[in-house]
Amino acid sequence: MKYLFFDIECANCFNGKGKICSFGYCIVDEEFNVIEIKDLIINPKDKFNLGPKGDERIHLAYSKEVFESSPDFLHYFEEIKNLFTQEDIMVFGHAVSNDISFLKSEFERYNLNPIDIKAYDTQVIYKQYKKDQNLSALDKLCVLYNIPVENLHRSDYDASLTMKLLKAICKETNNSIASLLEEYPNTYVEYKNNNISKSFEEMTNSKRLQSLSHSKIDRYKQRNIRYQKYSFDSEIEDNDYNLAKAYVRILAENDAIYLSKVSKCCYYICRNKVSKKSQEAFRRLNRIKEEGLKQSFYIISEEKFKEHFKIDEEKIKDYLEDKTR
Repeated sequence: MKYLFFDIECANCFNGKGKICSFGYCIVDEEFNVIEIKDLIINPKDKFNLGPKGDERIHLAYSKEVFESSPDFLHYFEEIKNLFTQEDIMVFGHAVSNDISFLKSEFERYNLNPIDIKAYDTQVIYKQYKKDQNLSALDKLCVLYNIPVENLHRSDYDASLTMKLLKAICKETNNSIASLLEEYPNTYVEYKNNNISKSFEEMTNSKRLQSLSHSKIDRYKQRNIRYQKYSFDSEIEDNDYNLAKAYVRILAENDAIYLSKVSKCCYYICRNKVSKKSQEAFRRLNRIKEEGLKQSFYIISEEKFKEHFKIDEEKIKDYLEDKTR
């Protein structure tokens, strides 16, 4: 069995359609010995979108002249197709659904018959292994595993980093690639019949917070505590995720838990009265009042919530830095 790791860079993604400017890959054997590594430099036949002038976060691996003097995607199609369809090959990428969507865009742009692809995602493998939904960027994971990072966004280099990351996870878990996938089988993205599907569920911030909070439930049950249930405004969950994590940990130490659904909580922490989740909370409160039901649901402001639990900036900092809490 051989293993293909690939990465794609785009000139732009205007209208949600990626215009590929490089396709890099690295092929290894079962012992991670490199068989082939290559970067296909592609003329995107479209303009480059590099952000505002002087934006140092965005770098081209090659000059625009190199890209524009290279063959287009159509020229490389058969070579790319052969990579994915060769016998005894398994495919990997990092956040690979993005790369597959770029290929889908190019198949459509050049009116090509799509290639069926099944690719395992090293980002998802790491998340499932570590049960960590927060750290996921390729460069940050490489730093975590002491893998040198130098030439990000050159496709063949990023593909090789993806391979090295998987190798590090295999070593840490004492697995071969095959046995690692037996432990984490639902970590792939599939492109078939012009449709992209995922074997895993991507967690929203609210689900991540609930997962963090629910890790405390067994402790509460053992202490026979009737814990209070809180939910947060989506503006807190989505715009201030780290703050929301601190809130969840503070709740945990005060015999309370976070729930993602407004319909299941006792207290809703409101930041913006017109957010979608807040509107749902007010509809629930109005229904309780209209039907004359015993009030068991309350909407409180974020300020009142912080005041009740004596939350200040220093406390938030402490709860974010101390991961044991």
